[in-house]
Amino acid sequence: MDLAPGEYTLRTLSDDGVRVWVDGALVIDDWKPHETALDFAPLAGGHHALRVQYYQGDGWYELRLDIVKGRDRSPGSPGAHGAD
Repeated sequence: MDLAPGEYTLRTLSDDGVRVWVDGALVIDDWKPHETALDFAPLAGGHHALRVQYYQGDGWYELRLDIVKGRDRSPGSPGAHGAD
């Protein structure tokens, strides 16, 4: 991915385990069963290789990855929860 110069925040919203690598470096490591949780990592502008690993345990499942301009550690807008 290519990002304009500046500071960014990589944000995951996950239920269950999630790992994220940027340019081969593990930046988010929440690899355990959990209810919906937010994790954050700083990210600079430029060209990056991104890898996401996710697993689902029992019950509800959710995975969202956002890249937000600035140092935003807010929960964002997770959207509706429910079965489709």
